[in-house]
Amino acid sequence: MPPTPNEDFAVQRQFRRERVDIAAHLSCKRLITTATIIDLSEGGLGVFTPEPLTEDTEVFVSFELPSSGSIVRCVGKIVWSSGTGRAGMQITAIDEPDKRALTHWLTRQSEA
Repeated sequence: MPPTPNEDFAVQRQFRRERVDIAAHLSCKRLITTATIIDLSEGGLGVFTPEPLTEDTEVFVSFELPSSGSIVRCVGKIVWSSGTGRAGMQITAIDEPDKRALTHWLTRQSEA
């Protein structure tokens, strides 16, 4: 039996993911929407959106890291989509200050 999208994606993960519940803004060529980030790492994130996202779509994302005030903006690619609103995104571009803020925040979470 072939792996489900979640199993297949989990094999490809290089970074530890932190379970979160963070509001985000997503935009791509056909959609501008809000989303909920459900897990987050230095290399990607899992999201839930009101409308399913299409695999291989380039997405622009912005969100605030809880309890830090830091706004992170990044570009990513949808690497899997469940068709029910859950999707996995690989971060493909992030400015250095945003990357530092994200790394610092994730380190603090893993130490808590």
